[in-house]
Amino acid sequence: MQGNAVRTMAFKKIEEKLMKEGINLAVLDNQELAAIAVQFTGQAPPDHLPRETIIEILSEQENVQSWAQSVKEKVGSDVTEAVKGKIRNSVKEGRSKANTRIANDPMAAQVTERFGIWLKESGYTSTQLTQMLDSNADGMISTEEAVDLIRSLTNSEPPKWAVDHVMKAMDSNGNGQLSVPEWWEFLESVGVEVDTSATDEFSDLEQDLLNNKGTEDERTQAIANSEQEMAEALAEAQKRTAEREAEAAKTTQENTRYPGPRRIIRVTDGNRKEILLDGSFRINDTQVGSGYWITNSRFVVQIAEWGDIWWVGQLTDGGMLTICVDTESECHNAEPTVMEADWSPEQSKTRTEMTSAFVMEANEEEVLTNSNPTELAIEHLEKTRLSSEVNSILEQCTETTCVIKVEEVTRTLLASEHYRRGSSIQGQVDGGLFTVEIMFPPSENELVESLKKNSLVTCQAKIVKWSSGSRQATLEGRNPVMK
Repeated sequence: MQGNAVRTMAFKKIEEKLMKEGINLAVLDNQELAAIAVQFTGQAPPDHLPRETIIEILSEQENVQSWAQSVKEKVGSDVTEAVKGKIRNSVKEGRSKANTRIANDPMAAQVTERFGIWLKESGYTSTQLTQMLDSNADGMISTEEAVDLIRSLTNSEPPKWAVDHVMKAMDSNGNGQLSVPEWWEFLESVGVEVDTSATDEFSDLEQDLLNNKGTEDERTQAIANSEQEMAEALAEAQKRTAEREAEAAKTTQENTRYPGPRRIIRVTDGNRKEILLDGSFRINDTQVGSGYWITNSRFVVQIAEWGDIWWVGQLTDGGMLTICVDTESECHNAEPTVMEADWSPEQSKTRTEMTSAFVMEANEEEVLTNSNPTELAIEHLEKTRLSSEVNSILEQCTETTCVIKVEEVTRTLLASEHYRRGSSIQGQVDGGLFTVEIMFPPSENELVESLKKNSLVTCQAKIVKWSSGSRQATLEGRNPVMK
């Protein structure tokens, strides 16, 4: 109950702040806004709601609007003489009734006299005593509230029979209920001066009580309606917040760029398409646009020559699944269905002859021991469709001298025990067209991790793995030396 009294006094301070700084919820801090929500709806707003949303919701509540209007009407006004007169007459009449009741009950007279002396000596004004006694600010004072007041101010438990005597003495109309006006009457009757300049705070409440406006059921229904309105407003605000967050997430996703597989991609459906490392998109050796990777396996590019439509390519085994869509926003959720197979560029006469021999005539073991065998092996791996074909080529690979141009140095994640906890280099191998990953044992970490981008490193390496998804070879290396 004491906590309720504190909240009531805090709410009065909120009204005073509005009177001083303007009738606008924006002048209140977040804690004060939460107090208003609790006062009029029965629940505090969720912590994640923005301050502006809370102000907007509260401003739309009819009971908050009515309260704000009443606060506005109080600004700069004094209690009218008519109100003062009515209060004085009510106090006079109540004092007379109280005196009569006390005179007919000696025990009540004695208890009431002591209670009055205690109130006068407490040092509190009539307004403070009223706010502390009517702790739930409902305009009615219960025996429990009276006991709580005495208990909080004296740190002792008052006898219930004594409180009952005082409550009967204060109930001037004898209806078994003690109202705030009757409390003021009692204070006046025992010699505590009632601060009539502060009674305008209670004038609306007093008038409602005098006119018997609003039954308990109506008040309960009003609270229920207010809580329902607040719940609906909060649900709507949460919906708007979720929509904004979803839109922001969508925008973030659409604006995200990925590095992609870091190799040149070549696919064809009759027209040869190339995706270069810088995002350039070429068709039959002519650049028609510049795109980007929206995941590490999906590339998109807008092609002006095709009416500004967007070409979408999704890496898959043996090439890319592709589709064309009208807008950039469709690229993420599009489902490519057209298969475009990988193709390899024509090389010099020597390379063409070597490739032709590799594919049609030569024994695999002989080819892989020719000059530049690593690049030739990768070229052949690019053409594979089945895992059995990959395994057959990997079995024929042998260790050879490689030169790699460093693009990135990373920690090795998955490897055999000899290379576990070691470092890897990713970059172009032998100055050619292919990007590879070469793993080195932990003993070489100091050298490998000191390498800078574009450094050239010579080492002994052997292809041990081929990724059909990223179309990239992984090698096990040793003895790295900077050139």
